[in-house]
Amino acid sequence: MFQPLIQKILEHDSYGPAMAEAVEKKAPLVLDYHNHGPDSGYCVSICEPSPLALELGRPGSADSGLRELVHIRGFGQTEEQCVPLSGAFGKALEEHYGLDHPPEIYLNGKPLTGDGSSQDGGTRARS
Repeated sequence: MFQPLIQKILEHDSYGPAMAEAVEKKAPLVLDYHNHGPDSGYCVSICEPSPLALELGRPGSADSGLRELVHIRGFGQTEEQCVPLSGAFGKALEEHYGLDHPPEIYLNGKPLTGDGSSQDGGTRARS
C-alpha cells in the first residue's frame, strides 16, 4: 500500500538523501500527523528529533523540536486516522529501510501516549 509513496520519497531530490542520511546514522524517526487549519486534511512529516532533544535524552519531547525530513500532503482526512495510517506507514518504513523499530507517532506536533491520546491530555486519535 505504501510502496509507491516510499518510491516517491526515494526519487525526490531532497527527501531521498535526507532519509538515507537519517537511516545511515540510525537516527530515531518520528511521524508527525498534522493539519494546517480547521478545514484542511492531514499531512504527515517524517522527522528526526533535534540534536538538543537527543542530548537531553528526550527524543519524544514536543518542546525540543523536530527536523522535518519529508513532508507528505493529503495523507489522511480525519484525526481518527492518525494511529492506523501512521502506524501502517511506520511499519512500511521500518521494513523498507531496515529500521530497528517503527517511528514514534505524533499528532499535531505532540507525541501520543500508549492509549492514543496526545501528551497535552486531550483525547486524540485512537486505533
